[in-house]
Amino acid sequence: MNATFTMAASGRNSIGIETWGGEPRAVARAPRPVYALIRPQTVPKIVSVLFVLFVATLPFEAADVGFASGSLSVAKISGLIFLACYFFYYNPLSGKRGLPSIPAAMWWFLAYVAVYAVNGFFLSAELLRPFLNLLGTLVQLLLIFWIASSLLQNESMTKAALFTFSLGSVVLAFGILLGLPGFSTVIETQAGARITSLGFNANVLGTIMALAAIGVIGLTLDFGVRRRAAKIFLPALLAPLLAIIVRTGSRAAIGALVIGFAAFLLSGRRSSKTPALVLVLLGIGLVGTMVVRSPTSWTRLEEAYEGKLSDRELITAAAVEMVAQKPIFGWQPVEFWQELGRRVGHFFGTRDAHNLFLHLLLEVGIVGAVPFLAGLWLCGQAAWKGRGGPLGIAPLALLAAVLTANLTHTYLTRKPFWLVLGLSVAAGSSAVRPRLRHGRAVTDPRWQARA
Repeated sequence: MNATFTMAASGRNSIGIETWGGEPRAVARAPRPVYALIRPQTVPKIVSVLFVLFVATLPFEAADVGFASGSLSVAKISGLIFLACYFFYYNPLSGKRGLPSIPAAMWWFLAYVAVYAVNGFFLSAELLRPFLNLLGTLVQLLLIFWIASSLLQNESMTKAALFTFSLGSVVLAFGILLGLPGFSTVIETQAGARITSLGFNANVLGTIMALAAIGVIGLTLDFGVRRRAAKIFLPALLAPLLAIIVRTGSRAAIGALVIGFAAFLLSGRRSSKTPALVLVLLGIGLVGTMVVRSPTSWTRLEEAYEGKLSDRELITAAAVEMVAQKPIFGWQPVEFWQELGRRVGHFFGTRDAHNLFLHLLLEVGIVGAVPFLAGLWLCGQAAWKGRGGPLGIAPLALLAAVLTANLTHTYLTRKPFWLVLGLSVAAGSSAVRPRLRHGRAVTDPRWQARA
């Protein structure tokens, strides 16, 4: 059945004309903003399936596919297949589905990429290949951000994406905990043994598990879980995820987890405040207990308290000095890694800034960093606006977590980072639109008042 909805202001009341099943009815309504409602396009099933499959492969991104070089991961393969399918169905030539509108944040990110690209003309020949590889990666990530900001406005799509990402992370966590061949790698450090898997850096693995745990909380609180079995099953998934976070010994992942969990207390829905408080306290209490019982994690936290940050204090000091020397245009992409490496004693190697904001200033200076930060600010605004909308507080919690992780690491070229940014924009967009159920407008004062 088709449905249309129109509304016109008239004095103190409005007259709404609804047609449902061919029977017109006049309904008196209070004045509301005028919305132009268009029946939403149905996303092709193959596009939905490939997108969800792509998200599900992200926890296995570092896995060796066996038949290709290390630069071609399982997540990249699934991502390229998804992009090809998406643009087959969504393009100006299809006649049915045009490309989605470009969000304001993406224009700022494109400005950053443009500044990055211009720097290529000033690089030496030996640095050109890694520069072009990174440029290609940034373009692909921007496409994923653009598409995700449109697709994830659909609640069902967001729910499926969060569930598959969390479930994939749980499968990986169980593989590590059970010691399955190829799943678990032990790294011996001065603080003790740290666990990683599939070639991941231990900090990256910990951050992925933290995002999955936040996704589990979001599914439990924001997406109408009603069945008792589901209410028990979803929180139970936290245990293996938290166990792996602690075993990686990643202080950044633990911090991202705590900040992300705490963000759920900012929910705009009164009905979610008490369950959120219970789940947050349960999660933080559980991870705290695990940390106390883990010699490696506890030792690393003690070292952080004493100011021992795995040489990050030296890296940060050198990076700040470099920014002060070339604040406007920076030290150019790729080249700044070498210069930073020399300044901290790696004369024949490179060193990452281990901080997203320092990375941007070193790479492209204020000229390129400001546009990127402006885009990031718009994503944060959208996530904040959307906390009372149909996607709930989960996008804001995930954004808070990835930004926290980027204080001590650089996840600029990581797919989960850009998916979270896309989800944040989608949350803001969906919060200012009336919900449609079976083609009819549904007003929900819990979130419409925040539009």
